[in-house]
Amino acid sequence: MPDVINSRERRLIDAELAKGRVTRVPAGKMATAVDFQWVSSGKRSGRLEAVEAQPRKSLDFRRRTYPKVARRRERVAELIAAFWTPPEIAAELGISVAMVNSDKMELGLRVPRNASTLRRVLTAYQPGVTAIDLSRRLGVAPSTVRKALGDLRARGLIDV
Repeated sequence: MPDVINSRERRLIDAELAKGRVTRVPAGKMATAVDFQWVSSGKRSGRLEAVEAQPRKSLDFRRRTYPKVARRRERVAELIAAFWTPPEIAAELGISVAMVNSDKMELGLRVPRNASTLRRVLTAYQPGVTAIDLSRRLGVAPSTVRKALGDLRARGLIDV
């Protein structure tokens, strides 16, 4: 990766380091309460000057969840657990698909690729009915029904 500091700036930084005016901070670490910045104009141009570190604004407001949002996310989680797809959830809740996806990501949930097929098979499933009978009833391939039954069995939603 190329150095974003030119050779003149590198020499000035090295000189300030050698004089003990600045301290090298390892990559990924935060600086102390005093930050340094280059003066780029005026008589002091080309020098490092100490500046008061600005206190970082709290990002707590991002962590706060409003009751309306919490209820919506709870409903999104319920519908995802019931194998609804994001467009179906959006239509049901009257929100955008992007909002559903945002809530899904915030909750750390994932919609199975075959969610609508899983829901259809789960709804139509009855003990003793074969995969071929289900596939005829649903209009999908028997292999798709077998895979869906295996997924539902693995999730503990049906006993076969």
